[in-house]
Amino acid sequence: MNKWIPLKTRPMTEEESTYYRDWAEYDAKIFDCPLPDDGQEVLITVNGITWIDTFIRDDTDWCYFESYDIDDVDAWMPLPEPYKPQESEEISDTNMKMWEELFKAESEEKHDTDR
Repeated sequence: MNKWIPLKTRPMTEEESTYYRDWAEYDAKIFDCPLPDDGQEVLITVNGITWIDTFIRDDTDWCYFESYDIDDVDAWMPLPEPYKPQESEEISDTNMKMWEELFKAESEEKHDTDR
C-alpha cells in the first residue's frame, strides 16, 4: 500500500552551494526525501486537500508540480494501481457455470419428456 511521503528540505552544504551557485542566491533548498520521477502523476496534499498532479524536473534540475509550487505541497504519494475487477470475474464465471448446468439439466429433462 502506498504511503504519504512528506516533502522535506534542508539547507545546501558549501559543496552544493558551489555546484548550484546560480540557485544559492535564491536561498534554494535541497530535498531530503524521495521525489517522484519526472512526468509522474502522483497524489499531492496541500493544507489537507488532495488531488492528482504531475511532477516536473526541468533541464536545470528545478523541481515543481504542474499545479502548485513545490514549497506549498505538504506530501506526495504514488497513485494506486488501477482497479481490476477480479472478484466479479470469478462471480461471473461461477454464474456462467450455474447457468450452463441449469440449461443442461433443463435440456436433458425436456429430452426425457419428448421420448
